[in-house]
Formats: sequence, C-alpha cells, structure tokens
Amino acid sequence: MTNSSLSQPEYRVMRSLMGRFHSSWDRELMTADRMFCLQEKGMVVRDSGQWKLTARGVMYASVAV
Repeated sequence: MTNSSLSQPEYRVMRSLMGRFHSSWDRELMTADRMFCLQEKGMVVRDSGQWKLTARGVMYASVAV
C-alpha cells in the first residue's frame, strides 16, 4: 500500500489522530464508514472506545502528501 492509496479525507483523519490538525472539520471527517475502512487497511484500531493509529498508520500519516 502506498500513501497515494489513501484518500485525502482518510489522510487528514490519520493526521488528526496524530494531533497534527485540530479543526472541527477534520473531526467531522471521522465517519464510522471511513474509520472502519481505515481499520480494514490496517491503519487504525479501536481500543477502549477510542480510535488509535497503528504503527503502519503512524508511518503513513507522517509522510507528506
């Protein structure tokens, strides 16, 4: 999987989880469908009721678009 295989909204959600973006618009991108799609791609996991980046997710979120 390459960084280009992530949509721009998916990328912004992952950056938001890293604490890089804090706008309400970024949080609005965290729809259930989008989060479960990222989970299927191995980018995020659900832990104790919160979404967290996996090591793979951190790697992709750290790469500049």
